[in-house]
Amino acid sequence: MDVETAKTVNESMTSNIKFIYTSASDTEIQKNVRTDMKRALVNDIRMGIPPKRQSSKMRDDTLHEYEQSYGPKYNSSITTTKQGKHFYNTLPNQLILLRNHPMKSTADRHHYEVEPSIEGAIFVLAKYIYTSIDKSSAFYDEGRLNMAKNLGEAYPDLKPFSEPNEWFDVLKRLSMVNRSYYSMIKDIRRLRDFDFTPLRQPRLNYEHQAEIDKDHVDMATSLLIWSNLDPGIAVRYISGEYTAEYRDPEEIRRYIHGKVSRRDEEDMYRILTEGVPYKLDWTEPRTNKLTQISIGNQKSVSSNSKIVDKTINKEHKYSNILSCCGWVVYFSPFCRHNSQGMNLKKGKARLVWDASTIPPDAPWLTVMNQIADRSNMPEVTYGEVQRLFMLDILNWRATYPNEDIIIPAGVDLTSAFRWSKVNPNLTGALGFKIKDLYHLATGMVFGHIESAASFEPVRRSIEIMSIEEFYSTKDLESTHSEYLEMLDWSVLDNVPKPSELRKSVRCSVVTGIPSVNRNGIMVPYQTRPRIFVDDALAASIRTYIKRFLASIIEAIFNIMGKPEPKLRRNHMSMEKWIEAIINYQNVLLGLHWNTRKLTVAIPSDYLDELRTLLRNSGLPYYRKTFTVPEVSKIIGKLGRIGQAVNWAYHLMSQLYASVAYALTKNKKILASNSSEFKTLLKVVEGKLPFEVLGIDSDITSSNAIRYAESKLAKMPHSLKQQYPIITSMKKELQVMMELLEDPTVQWESPIAHLVNRDPTAVGWTDACISQAGGFNIIMRYIWHVEFPMEIKTRTIKYISAGPDLININVLEFVGIIINFAAALTSIAEDGLPTDDPFPILLNYADNMSSVKWIRLCTSSPIGRCLALFLCFLLIDSPLGINAKYLPGDENFIADAISRLKQEKGLPNLTELPFISAESRATFDALDDYLIEEYTNSISSKDIETTRSRQAFYIQFTKLKKLEDPCGEGPIWDRILGHYVKELQLGINIQNKDNMRYDTILGYVKAALELFRLRHLTYPFNFDNKSSLAATILNNIKEEETIATQRAPLTSEMYAEMLKVSSKSEFLSLEQAISDLSILGRYLGPRLAEYGQKAQKRPEYHTYPSGTKVLKAWSQNDFLFHDKSGKRVFPEKLEDIDTLAKMSVTFKVQKNRRNGEVKEVLPDPTNTEMCPVRAAYKIVHRSMMLNQPADLPVCVYKNAKSEMTYITGSTVSSYFRQIAKKAHPSMDESERKRFSAHSLRVTAAVLLHEHGCDGDYIKIQLRWQGDSYRVYLRSTQTILKRHTAALSKSAALSIALANIEENISYTTTQVSEEAMGEYHDIQ
Repeated sequence: MDVETAKTVNESMTSNIKFIYTSASDTEIQKNVRTDMKRALVNDIRMGIPPKRQSSKMRDDTLHEYEQSYGPKYNSSITTTKQGKHFYNTLPNQLILLRNHPMKSTADRHHYEVEPSIEGAIFVLAKYIYTSIDKSSAFYDEGRLNMAKNLGEAYPDLKPFSEPNEWFDVLKRLSMVNRSYYSMIKDIRRLRDFDFTPLRQPRLNYEHQAEIDKDHVDMATSLLIWSNLDPGIAVRYISGEYTAEYRDPEEIRRYIHGKVSRRDEEDMYRILTEGVPYKLDWTEPRTNKLTQISIGNQKSVSSNSKIVDKTINKEHKYSNILSCCGWVVYFSPFCRHNSQGMNLKKGKARLVWDASTIPPDAPWLTVMNQIADRSNMPEVTYGEVQRLFMLDILNWRATYPNEDIIIPAGVDLTSAFRWSKVNPNLTGALGFKIKDLYHLATGMVFGHIESAASFEPVRRSIEIMSIEEFYSTKDLESTHSEYLEMLDWSVLDNVPKPSELRKSVRCSVVTGIPSVNRNGIMVPYQTRPRIFVDDALAASIRTYIKRFLASIIEAIFNIMGKPEPKLRRNHMSMEKWIEAIINYQNVLLGLHWNTRKLTVAIPSDYLDELRTLLRNSGLPYYRKTFTVPEVSKIIGKLGRIGQAVNWAYHLMSQLYASVAYALTKNKKILASNSSEFKTLLKVVEGKLPFEVLGIDSDITSSNAIRYAESKLAKMPHSLKQQYPIITSMKKELQVMMELLEDPTVQWESPIAHLVNRDPTAVGWTDACISQAGGFNIIMRYIWHVEFPMEIKTRTIKYISAGPDLININVLEFVGIIINFAAALTSIAEDGLPTDDPFPILLNYADNMSSVKWIRLCTSSPIGRCLALFLCFLLIDSPLGINAKYLPGDENFIADAISRLKQEKGLPNLTELPFISAESRATFDALDDYLIEEYTNSISSKDIETTRSRQAFYIQFTKLKKLEDPCGEGPIWDRILGHYVKELQLGINIQNKDNMRYDTILGYVKAALELFRLRHLTYPFNFDNKSSLAATILNNIKEEETIATQRAPLTSEMYAEMLKVSSKSEFLSLEQAISDLSILGRYLGPRLAEYGQKAQKRPEYHTYPSGTKVLKAWSQNDFLFHDKSGKRVFPEKLEDIDTLAKMSVTFKVQKNRRNGEVKEVLPDPTNTEMCPVRAAYKIVHRSMMLNQPADLPVCVYKNAKSEMTYITGSTVSSYFRQIAKKAHPSMDESERKRFSAHSLRVTAAVLLHEHGCDGDYIKIQLRWQGDSYRVYLRSTQTILKRHTAALSKSAALSIALANIEENISYTTTQVSEEAMGEYHDIQ
């Protein structure tokens, strides 16, 4: 049902209800009924068992109290009941049930309800009517009868309910509202005495359940009617398999204690005792809930009806859902509908819980994953499993070169995500409706943002405990012989020939299997099983494989639960276990692994799928156009292949580029022709209010903006606009098809080429616009090539831009390819340079783009063609290749080789090729004259200074064992770089620790003059950003400039910030910057460590390897502990008083001490200025704004109630506003000296004011050199200390002046001539 239809139905329903309630509106009814209905519900819960006839009251009361106190944990009554006694007498008191049940809930973390609604009120009134009409009913209670009458008398809107003779007419009219009302009223009457106690009995024939039993549905519905549609009470009443009552949380905790990480232990215990998700606290608007119900499910559900029924039945028989009548979701204030989808893949059906999709006709809708709390989810690490498994295989082979490595397939966990039980209070929040049934989600759903995370502690615990069990003294093979005997072990008799086993060479990464001491015997350390979601990847040798599998089984059963097939499904998939293959080769994670060949390959059926897809599309053959959706599907398939076959990525370079081009064009087409796209774009840009999307102004704007952004992103991808297949794309598709149809092409790679091992050989390459060169010492080759004139004339020297330009990135990439080809030639002629059968070449280059293109090139047409050429070199290549970036000054040998035929020297006047011989002589004479004039013009002092500095430079080169202080080539830039750094660190003529930039520049210019006088090329250009020396000089200049310009924050400014923040809300910018400033005066952070350049985009640091690391702090960088050393998670602000210390990690630093950790203690005296409290609030604020733990932590809520990053400009602007308030007389130029860098200046100045020495300041504020000195200021505190230090001397002078004795002093004056020339200290 679409939203418009839903609105019509809802309006019709409301009009019918209004007919019953004459003049009442929905809002009025909600307002009038809310208080009394809540009281009625509470009374109903408290009653538990309604009073029966009062005969033998004392006896019944005594037995009743006993039953309530001790009965909840039993499946049936624990007192003798009379024959024919109604089941209702055996039911527990609901409050006692909630209090005593082992599955606990907390009000702030396990709370979901819908705002008070007319549906909930009508359900309770209907229930009261039917439990008051028939006095023979076990539900009969005169108190309820009076409650209904009283409500009718108290409110005119509910007048019909005051007259019992009108009730039937009222109920008849209500049943005409819609089908849900009809079903609800009918079922309350039909099921009012329906015995639901059998739900607590074990379901012994669950495996044979072919469909959901109607009686089971009726019992569940009757139970929910009794519990006032509160699933928290209903699920707790049934317990059993629905809450995993069989698990012993304390026993499991003891089992894993001290073995797994403390965090995983805590998470495991929480999941066992509270369920999942970790936190949900939401009161959902009624409109939101009804709209979600109206939308229904995805088309995949309605179009696969039989498969859906089968899948739902499977979930029901394994107690992952509790099914009841569909009307429950409409009337229960504790239930909602979450859209479902059906994922069909390779004959396997999976129900997908869709809590992320926002429908196009309801952009304001809030879906569950939007309000899910990410703050304390367990860390998800299963993405590392495949890489670790590869290393396990290589390590086993390195230690056991003549043994088979067994990798069994079929060790799978059943319903891994469902293992974590949903907190009973939230089973309705995660529930869903399909057809006529509503299903409470009792097992964790597949699709919630916490689905994978909730199983991570379980997965990791099984991995670790498997090894603990492996080395235990238990006879595990006997214990689990029943399972082990199901497998075929014949492969163990097939001993491999030595020639069948490929070698694995040890390195710093592949270290082999270590030995461990077990009971005085050294035995090999068994590697862990690597569990990827629910697939256990195991590797071991034939001697240990049986015990290893038995230890995995033991760990699974001890953690997930021992098998009781009569009661529940085995947590180990028996279907897959029975078919498990024990072999040295197997298909795992969709890839074919062979431990004898040490390879991983793409299975043939997957290649067939891609082959069929290409054939059916016609793209490699007759098609002249393509669409984005169809090419995107091909790219997805190739991406999967690329995980095992790296060269496959080069087969889609042009596909990537073509799709990127098409997406850009699609956006332009939509922007020109689609009114919807234009409107969405303007809403996102803030040019139009979100109400233009047809959204109620009461809806949160962030939901609307989020929907608009999502829709904008998806529309270009779904547009089926046709685009021409260009020649290079057609060629790529044809090559792809040829390779797929060529039976000789092996779609496999050595495992050793897919992990980051130490290289077998290292090569260096470099290129300029005319030549390229490279070398490899281990493989003993050197090469040089001069590019032909057709290439040279298309370089930047001749063409500034355009499609014909061949840029330096392409030429550098050519160098890398030639270097790889040279290595292959070396192997062909001289054999492998090592006994490693899978050698890897590491190629260093000083061009970032060419290094990235080794994996995939999309940005350059010529680069893409070259990548295809590289692809052919890599197919079946015995040599793997990796590439890393190397700064140009360190790549000097390859640089020199690439310029072997270039003219040496710089464009000195005497060497310019376009000047004639006569002109050169003229210029030489003029040049000499100019130098002579310059020399005569400067003072003798300047000349002596220059000479002294030149001598100092010459001494520097002698100390470095250089034969000549001057020379040619880029190496001299590096030498000058070292010289500059030593000058900065205090190695200079005057031994000054803090030398100014201008002075250092003078030293450098004096050294460069030596090069000029010998007509040598200057080692570097001051404007060259790639120059090491120029970069260091520029850094010194910038640091000095920033420190000079920026002022420290004053105490008056801090006081003003405290005043302003105290009047602001916690999530505001004012409080965010106040907390940051308090923390900053202790840590002195650089801007990049806390702020961003843009309010919506985080900044990353990219290492030469291409790895990206977030520059700024994230939640993960802060750790808080209490006095006992226990970690405190910043979830509750009230926990701030328990803090005893804090540590913060600096991931990326200018001084290169990356990962440095600083500890900070709280200030118990000045709590408002406490850095630990400030940091805690910063992290807590980030959590409240649902910021992921691995993204910047310094955030606030802007005027649009959106989460926003703190930026440098925001901080600078705010500081200047505060300065204006704190110092009204301060002029604007002074206020501009306050900026985001003032925090670092403030921290340095405060330490200096309190007498801390330089080493202390450097350590605490993370400086490597002495550049901190330029941050220090003559503040008022320093000036007062200075005055106080000289006061005694001043007093003595005054005292001496006042002595009334006639003392004469002799004064001797030195003549100006005798004094000589004065030189101030530099």
